[in-house]
Amino acid sequence: MSDAFQVNPPTGEQENPYVPAGSPKPLIFEEFAGINTSTTRPGVADNQAWWIDGFMPIGRRFLRTMPDVGAPIHQESGSATIAFFAFGNIGTTPYCIVFHNDGSLHAINTITLVAQTIAPAGTITNPSRTNQGLSQWGSTYILIVSNQTNGYFVWDGSVFYQPGSVSPIITITNGGTGYTSPPT
Repeated sequence: MSDAFQVNPPTGEQENPYVPAGSPKPLIFEEFAGINTSTTRPGVADNQAWWIDGFMPIGRRFLRTMPDVGAPIHQESGSATIAFFAFGNIGTTPYCIVFHNDGSLHAINTITLVAQTIAPAGTITNPSRTNQGLSQWGSTYILIVSNQTNGYFVWDGSVFYQPGSVSPIITITNGGTGYTSPPT
């Protein structure tokens, strides 16, 4: 019986010390019973997974890989790195919200790949998957919650509302008169 998956490395290629020796064999998860996120990782049964990155569960004992199909939607510039990201939409525009390790946030339109800064460095303290959450409110707002003092934020696609600012659903009907300078 021949090994149909036998791949010979090209001549002249340097060996990679991080790849195990031998021919690449497929990883078989024979009794895959699904994803279980209702418990902590140590509580997940041996035939289940808590997180599967890059795979889509289709059914019992059936996973498909999610291949890379193009250029990355966001590349870092400077010293900030990505700490966490999540997806949401404003109207019909899909966004990837990127939390950087410096506490800044970017919104990347996943159709046009245009990135915009929605919050400066220092806005989010201790950015990570375990300290932040992101959710939708209809298709009007993206809600961001961070495990920090005053860690509730709202983004409407153009304005990033921070704690202590005016709510996005307030309409000012009378701005007042007689100010010596415009109020903040």
